Amino acid sequence: VTINRPCSLTVRALKQQGLANILDDYAMAVFGDQVVYLGGKVMAEEDVVVLHSHPLEGATEVVPGIFMGGIQAAAAGVQAGEMQADEFRFFLGSHKWDDPCQLSKEVREGHWWPGAASRPLILKHCMGLPNPLYLELLDIWGGEYKAWAKRELSKRSDLEAEE
Repeated sequence: VTINRPCSLTVRALKQQGLANILDDYAMAVFGDQVVYLGGKVMAEEDVVVLHSHPLEGATEVVPGIFMGGIQAAAAGVQAGEMQADEFRFFLGSHKWDDPCQLSKEVREGHWWPGAASRPLILKHCMGLPNPLYLELLDIWGGEYKAWAKRELSKRSDLEAEE
C-alpha cells in the first residue's frame, strides 16, 4: 500500500466532477462526506478504490487483513450500524506497472521505500495529525529511515520535531 496524503476533496466532490463512479446513490449517501486520499497518478476504469479491514461480499483481500472493494456491502453495513463510515479509506488513482520488473527497479533507484506496516497504521486517517503519516512510518522503521524523517521535520516550519 502506498501511504499517501489526503486531498482537499470528499467522495461527494469527486462524484460531482464525474469521478467516483463505483458509488451509486445509496453508497454516496453513506460515504459522500469521507475524505479522499491520493492513491497515484494512474486513473483506471475504477478511478476510486476503497480500502478497509472487513471481509465483505465483493471485497478482495490484497494483503492479510486489508481488503479492497465491496462498496455495496460496506454501505449496507454502515447503514445497519455494524461499521462506521470512517473505517473506509477512499483513494483516487493508483500506481501501476506494466513491466513486472519496473517496481523493483524503482525501489533500487530509491523512488520507493518498501516496508512493513500494521493494519491500523495502513488504514489510519491522516487529517489533523501533528506530522505526516509517512514521517511517522519512517520514524517507526528506525535506522536510516528515522534519521531521514528527523531531517525532513527539521526543514519544515509547519511541523513540530520531537526530541
